[in-house]
Parts: sequence; structure tokens; C-alpha cells
Amino acid sequence: MPVAELRLERVRCFEWGEVDFDGAPAILSGTNGSGKSTILEAIYLLARGRSFRTPHPGQLIRRGCQAFGVEATVPAETSTRAIRLVYDQKLNLSIDRQMATFREVGEILPLTLMDAEIAQIVTGGPEQRRKLLDWLMFHVEPDGWGQWKQYRRALRQWQWAVRTGMDGAIWLERMLDGAPVIESARKRLIESCLPFWNEAFGSLFPGARVDLEYRPGSPPGMNLVEALVGWRPERAERPLAPGPHRAEIGIMIEGVSARQVLSRGQAKLLAIGLMWGGALFLAESLKNRPLLLIDDFSSELDSAAQNRLLHLLAREPLQVVVTTVHAPRKEETPRQFRRFHVEQGFIRASPSW
Repeated sequence: MPVAELRLERVRCFEWGEVDFDGAPAILSGTNGSGKSTILEAIYLLARGRSFRTPHPGQLIRRGCQAFGVEATVPAETSTRAIRLVYDQKLNLSIDRQMATFREVGEILPLTLMDAEIAQIVTGGPEQRRKLLDWLMFHVEPDGWGQWKQYRRALRQWQWAVRTGMDGAIWLERMLDGAPVIESARKRLIESCLPFWNEAFGSLFPGARVDLEYRPGSPPGMNLVEALVGWRPERAERPLAPGPHRAEIGIMIEGVSARQVLSRGQAKLLAIGLMWGGALFLAESLKNRPLLLIDDFSSELDSAAQNRLLHLLAREPLQVVVTTVHAPRKEETPRQFRRFHVEQGFIRASPSW
């Protein structure tokens, strides 16, 4: 569900702050240290129960204070839900004044964060792209997600058994039982997301051909049974066991690996496109509007790339909140965006149009 209003009390540099999003995409601009990222942090903490900047929620308390609070109003089908979090030695969460869990809030307010490391989805190792599949599978492929968790537990036990000379047959059997379910779920996800990803790629990289390919974690020409039975940890050429835990999504630009040809700014743009397409797929599958938080969206992007990205992010049904040091010019900002300027703990709305 979209966030209509957000209120902060004694959070970092804010004595009191209020943002009237009205469910629309928003741009938060301001100098370094003005409190832009704190607003994203407050939303993230409210939905996830943890900060993306520190493992200690007490560090969010404004200097000289003893507690802090965050509240969001979220429109529902027939009413408005009020989600409130108060930290006073511990986190206390409520929905409409009734005690609640973060799982319940997550169902009302699904969100994902894109920070300065978002380009790692493209430039990083295969585990970064597997995280993208994990995010999607968690929400829409419960059988695949359950098998993936069991597979990873069995993998650890089996590798330990092989290294110590123990009998790991029972763990190998569990891995082989779960692997086809995991592979099928991943392939369905990629096939389902492709229309949304292609829409993003067409907007962000007009005229370029971007191809995605699922690559299973087994050596070419070898099935998983053969690959696992033949694996030995002491073999230097194959130090890691094969399987779904080594699968990835290959990303090609005009037939060449994206990691080889894209600049860091272009990689960031492509990574945001992947997340945006995945979120749009989730919105359609879950019948809910995910919230995308993008910290410092404009870094490493030229003005043309920023413009293309903002027009993509403005599309329904997603709600997006982005931060930037330099606000884009009003005439270049899509009309759907609400604009806010943040300065040392004060928030003021800027004219949108």
C-alpha cells in the first residue's frame, strides 16, 4: 500500500517532521547531512524493524532525547491504517493502536531499498543476482522458497560430511529432491518478469538490446547428480560444489556481458531497472503497491539518464521515494512527483507544477 503521510518525532536531526506524500512518488532534495536519508531510514525501520544504517535502533534517537517515534498512514480499501513505531529501550509496534508484528506491517507496506551499492546487481558476483531471485521467490513462490531454505541447510551438512569423510548420502538426497523445484521456480520467475524488465530496459536504454539468461549452477553438459557425485573439495579447478546455489542471471548488452561494457552509472541504471521491473511484477502478483526507496538516485547519472529514470519511476502502480542533493528542474520532473526540500531537520514542500 502507498504511504499517505509520514511523521517523525525525535529521530536523528528531526525534532519533528511530517511529509505529505499523498500516495504519490516523491523527490527529497537537500545538502549532505540535511536528513534526506533519515526519512528513508524511518520508513525502512517502520516496515522492517531494523535500520539499513545501523544495527542499533537507539542510535536514531535525537541527541538529548530518550526515545523516538515514527508513524505512517496508509490508505486501505475502506479506511486508513495507522502504523506507529516507538523506541524507548525497545521497539514497540502498533497498527491502529493495536500491538502488531513486523510481519503484519510487511504485508501492508512491502518495500525495497536501493542504496549506493545497487550497481552490484550488475557488476558484482553471481550471488548478487541470486539475491534478486530470492527477493522475488520469497513473495510469490512459497514452495520454491521453502525448498531453497532446506537445500542450503542440506548443502552445508553435505559439504561438511564430504570434507570430513563422513557419509553424506542423506543430505545429498535432500539436495537432489529440492533442486528441481528451485530451478523450476526461478525459471518461472524470470519468464514472468521479462515483460516488466523489457519495459524498463526499453525506457532506460533506448535502442539497445538487453538479454537475460538463466544459468544453472551445474557445469555445461552435466546434470546435477553427475556434478555433485563427482565433486571433491580438494580439486582446485572446482573448489565450490555445483548446484542451484551457484546459479545466476546472465545479463548481456548487444551480445556482450554487461559487466564488461557498462560504465558504473549505466550499471546502476540497469540495476534499478531490474528492481523496478521486479517490483512491478510483485505489484501485479500480490495486488499490492510496493514502495521503492532510492537513496541518492542521481549520483553517477547524467541529466539525460536521470530524466529517463524519473519518467520510468513515475509510472503506476508503484510508489517511489528518492533522495538527491540537487533537485531536478521542475520542468524536467514528471508531474506525478511531489517535491520536498530537506534542510537540517526541517521539511518543506516545493512547488511541483
